[in-house]
Amino acid sequence: MVACVGDDDLPEGSKSLMRTWYVADACGNIGHDDQVITFLDVTAPMGSLTHAEVACSEYDPAAAYGDISGSDNCDSEVAYTWIDLGVVSGEADGCQQIEREYAFVDDCGNASSVATFQNIAVLDTLAPQFTYTCGLGNGEVVTVPCAG
Repeated sequence: MVACVGDDDLPEGSKSLMRTWYVADACGNIGHDDQVITFLDVTAPMGSLTHAEVACSEYDPAAAYGDISGSDNCDSEVAYTWIDLGVVSGEADGCQQIEREYAFVDDCGNASSVATFQNIAVLDTLAPQFTYTCGLGNGEVVTVPCAG
């Protein structure tokens, strides 16, 4: 029997089926033979995903963002991995767009041959704060003379 190992608790994909055929003639002689039918999963899964936005303070390069799913003709739980391709744009410090490339793999090791890309906008959502100098605190009044 051919079986795929899988990456989850439910290995699916290629399998074999054995049938035994019997034949009899008019004199009562019976013969038999076995037939093995092998179903081989050679089709790569397809992946789909959405782009995502995340605050700078919440961004983790090891976390998945957006809706990510894979579909396959034989595997109900398609695995996926990604690599960060790097920052593709950045308007200012703290505002950047990161591009990831995903690969989808089924239990038989068939991998998607077309790269699936995702853009993650890492947004600076925190307002700037004042830093007080010269020992002045919030609400203190300073008198500045006019130069004439």
